[in-house]
Amino acid sequence: MRFLLATLAAIWLMPCAGAETVHKCFDANGRVTYQSQSCASSHLKEGGRIEPAAEISPEEAARVKAQTEKTRARLEADTKAKREAEAKAQQQEQEERRIQALERQARAAEEQARAAEREAEAAEAAARAPFVIVPPRRFPPGKRPSEHKPSPQQRCAPGDRNCR
Repeated sequence: MRFLLATLAAIWLMPCAGAETVHKCFDANGRVTYQSQSCASSHLKEGGRIEPAAEISPEEAARVKAQTEKTRARLEADTKAKREAEAKAQQQEQEERRIQALERQARAAEEQARAAEREAEAAEAAARAPFVIVPPRRFPPGKRPSEHKPSPQQRCAPGDRNCR
C-alpha cells in the first residue's frame, strides 16, 4: 500500500521534479495543486495566503449591521415565545395531573363511603334479626349421625325425680 501511495505521489509531483522549489496552490474549486512556477504567475492563488477582503461601503456595512440586529431580535423573540409556550404547556400538564389526583381522591372517598354504608346496613340488619337462622345440615342417606348420648355428668342420679 505504501509503495502504491509513493508511486502515485511521484507521478503527481513529476512536473515539479526539475524545479528547485515547489509551490502549493489552490485552484478555483479549492483543490490543492503543486507547480514549479509561482502561484502569482497563474490563475491560482498561493496556499496559505488569504486574499484581502474587498472594501465595503459604510452604507452597506450599516445595512448588514441593521439586518443582523433584526435577525438577532427575531431569533430572541422566537426563543422567548418558545420558552413561554413550553412553560405554559408544562403548567397545563401539571394542572391536569393535579385534577386527576383530586378525581382519584374523590373516587376513593366515595368508595369508602359506600363500604361504610354497606357495613352499617349489615350491622342494622343483624340488629333487627332476633336470632340467627342456621340451615339444617344435610347428611347423605345412611350416614345420619347417631342420636345424642348424654355425657356422664348429664346422667340422672338414681332416685332423682326431676331428671328425665
